[in-house]
Amino acid sequence: SKKAYILEQGKDFDTQSFYIHFGFKTRAFAENELKIAVMSVYVEVEDQELKDFLYEEYICNDFAMITESTHLDIYWADTVRDIVSANTAKRKFDYMLSQEASTSTKRTQKDRRLSQTLTENNIIDLSNQGSSSQQDDVDGWKEIMTAHQNTEEDQLSPLHPKLIAAINYVTQKKSTAFKRYTRSLSYQQQCPEDSLYLYKIITTIMNAFYTKPSLLDFSSAHEPSEQDLNINIWGPIIEAIFSNTIVQVKSGDTVLKSFDRKFKIDYRLGVIINQVFIDIANIEVGRKATTIKVKGDHLKLLLEARTIIQKAISSFGFIYPPSFIVTSFHICGIKGDLLQTSLDSPSNFTTKRTSKRVRIPLSPNNSEELALLLQQLMMYKDKVEKYGNLLERGSKQSNRQKIIFWSYFESILQEELEKLS
Repeated sequence: SKKAYILEQGKDFDTQSFYIHFGFKTRAFAENELKIAVMSVYVEVEDQELKDFLYEEYICNDFAMITESTHLDIYWADTVRDIVSANTAKRKFDYMLSQEASTSTKRTQKDRRLSQTLTENNIIDLSNQGSSSQQDDVDGWKEIMTAHQNTEEDQLSPLHPKLIAAINYVTQKKSTAFKRYTRSLSYQQQCPEDSLYLYKIITTIMNAFYTKPSLLDFSSAHEPSEQDLNINIWGPIIEAIFSNTIVQVKSGDTVLKSFDRKFKIDYRLGVIINQVFIDIANIEVGRKATTIKVKGDHLKLLLEARTIIQKAISSFGFIYPPSFIVTSFHICGIKGDLLQTSLDSPSNFTTKRTSKRVRIPLSPNNSEELALLLQQLMMYKDKVEKYGNLLERGSKQSNRQKIIFWSYFESILQEELEKLS
């Protein structure tokens, strides 16, 4: 609360930090909230030094320092400018989405082929309810959708308070792009090893705002290429997520050879078992959310996920088939969907979304969107690692059982040979 913030700051409390911390958007509202909080603390607190500080700095002159002085005029001018800029970008982004939606409502021959391909491969895609959905090709489509409507999305884990504090500090509105970037770097030197990847992600995003602002500026005429997005944003983020983990990342590799056509998947995620790379997840990055590109990439990921499950089940006898899930990350520009594919019956595979849409923040000041992004990527990392660890542990246990069996077999054989001799 605002009172708790003042108590925490004590005599170090200052007006501008208060405004930044709570993200007020208008001066009049912020000043009113400050007055209420200061007066409440003054009445309730027992610390005489803090009482004297609040009285001398704020109360005795009826808050003239914040209402009459111009020392915060620049701050409020910057705040209004940031809001206008963010709103302009959002309007342009919403317009692009509406234009895309208007061109994708009609069911085309391409839509029918995509739907039929999934149906022929026994994949029920619940994540797609658009024009290329399978509602005309799958019997009982409405019943299947209804049965899965009550399925809750995965719960996101809360962020550590120190990480939240770091996000708020790095994304301060008054800071320059360079300052945000250098601040994010400093946190990497003092954070715990298990959370280093999260701070690296923050640095990657702040570095993009500093060195490549046009990538995240929808008001710019410049249109980034797929390689721009991979090199500057998604590539470093993916590498950070799976650094120092059991999961290996292969980029630009050919998909598993189970289809008449060979696909190229941007990132294959897997584990090394018995010196063999075993796929457990996949990622596809697209430059622009054009209808044809999105639908084609979506199909590739789902067909690949189906093949990953089939190969894992056939290769490892210890896997209970319905429990093995492949998480696909379908990225278009600065946003993406997390999709889960599993084997629901001996012949049918089901795909559904696992969380809200993943988005890179459009503004470097948006601490809430940055925090949500980190929570979603934490969940994504945990899901992929879970099945990597499952395969590794199961494989080791299976190998131990084989060793025990052959040791026992050899001892029995040796005894029989000794009897014969």
